[in-house]
Amino acid sequence: MGVGLVVLLALGVVFAAPGLASMLSDNTIVMGETMTYLYINMLGEPFMALWVILAGALSGAGDTRSMMFIMAACTWLVRIPLCYLFVVVLGFEAHAVWWTMNLSQALAAALIFRRYMGKKWLPGLPAQS
Repeated sequence: MGVGLVVLLALGVVFAAPGLASMLSDNTIVMGETMTYLYINMLGEPFMALWVILAGALSGAGDTRSMMFIMAACTWLVRIPLCYLFVVVLGFEAHAVWWTMNLSQALAAALIFRRYMGKKWLPGLPAQS
């Protein structure tokens, strides 16, 4: 339900992007970059909603260590190195950073979903490996 709500809100932002961009500036370059950022970022919002919801459930069940490892890995081993590679080494622009953020969000969602569905965090089951 939470992910569905975020999808609806993200769609609202996508449709409102031109108006939001025009509130920031009347410069067409700034408006274009703002809309591009919003479009790219809104694609990652459902993934972020999924991992935030499931991480909250797992943390509430006491499975905080796995959440720390997954989020640290997605940030420090995926997002930051890929941003460095794409921007500093390969010379891509800010769009590469935004896409990399979406990639790390999707990976975090997949790993946390896998952890949640594996049910090793439930009481009475074998401890996490």
